[in-house]
Formats: sequence, C-alpha cells, structure tokens
Amino acid sequence: MGRHSTTLDDDDDDDDDPDDSDMDDGNAEFEGATQECPHCGEEISEYAEKCPACDRYLSKEDAPPRTEHPRWVVITAIIILVPMLYAILRWFL
Repeated sequence: MGRHSTTLDDDDDDDDDPDDSDMDDGNAEFEGATQECPHCGEEISEYAEKCPACDRYLSKEDAPPRTEHPRWVVITAIIILVPMLYAILRWFL
C-alpha cells in the first residue's frame, strides 16, 4: 500500500484568495444608501426613520402622532384654573 503525497502547486492561482482588485478601499459609499438629514444636514441611512445626530424624525409620517388638545379644552382649563389660583392666593395672603 502506497502513501499518497500531497503537494502544493504554487503556480495555480486560487480564486478563493482575494487580490487588490477585489477589495474595497473602505472610503467608498454605496450609491443611494445614504441621504442628508433635512434638519441638521448629517449623512444618514436612507432607511432611517430618525436622525442619530439630531434625534429628529425625518418626516411627519415617521414621527409618532402628536397629541394636541382641542382648543375648547385649553380655554376651559384656563377659565377654571385662574379663579382657583386667585382664590388660593387671596386665602393665604
């Protein structure tokens, strides 16, 4: 029984080994993968909902719904709170 010897061929170029043409330079950006923040101008991912630099939402659709009180609620609260505050201050002073 003979032994099989393995030899390495230095002449063969393996396609598994990357050469310099296969490597990215690290500074190249993907085309279309970034956009500019409309608030601060920072480059961010085009898939981001919120800017990591200024912490603001990029569009109104991405932002959570804003809870605004109806005008009548604000006016009613002022009408009730002002006399109450006046009565409390008058009682203590």
